[in-house]
Amino acid sequence: PVFQSKDGAIGFNRNFAIDRAGNVFFNGPKSVLLKFDRQGSRIVETKCNWGNSPGMRSSTRESKEGHIYGVTQGAAKMAGTRQLFRYTPAKDILTMLGPDWLLGDYTTVCELSPDERFVYYLPGAHGQASATGTPVIQYDIANRQRKVIAFLARAFEQAHDYVPGGTYGGKISADGGTLYVNFNGHPTKNLPKHLRPNGFGLCAFAAIHIPRGER
Repeated sequence: PVFQSKDGAIGFNRNFAIDRAGNVFFNGPKSVLLKFDRQGSRIVETKCNWGNSPGMRSSTRESKEGHIYGVTQGAAKMAGTRQLFRYTPAKDILTMLGPDWLLGDYTTVCELSPDERFVYYLPGAHGQASATGTPVIQYDIANRQRKVIAFLARAFEQAHDYVPGGTYGGKISADGGTLYVNFNGHPTKNLPKHLRPNGFGLCAFAAIHIPRGER
């Protein structure tokens, strides 16, 4: 091992963010953002706290301007706690950017576009995506605007008799023109009895083409 912390160092253990220097940021106990200092090989406490949320659930790479973007985990029974965020490692500043989608929806992966103009993500990861049409969100960083570039649920059902229930993985192409997403979901016909109530059980892979006029 390069480094091993003491037991209990990690709080909400669903996401790690890495800056360009190789430092690792993670959720510590009591919603504190902790940092593994690569150069010093030690864990240090940042000045940032996630408040009512247990911490970040997804994050992007660090941009050339020095920002990491992501989405927080929602607090139990508290609407609006799933928020877009921007963290600036060099300045140790955490900025909340508002709900990721509607009042906030569970988002497990987000991607920074190659030109660093947009953040892409698909809310509703754990089976809830189809309830709102399985939206693909494009967040315009400069204007702080969210835009749905596609609703996939109806298109998938009509073309493939398949309901995309949510995703835990996505990557964008080097030219920024295609977003690749793996879905978990279920068929609209002949639903197998073994499928879970949330509609998971049949996986799919999608290549979502983003027109030049939308990017």
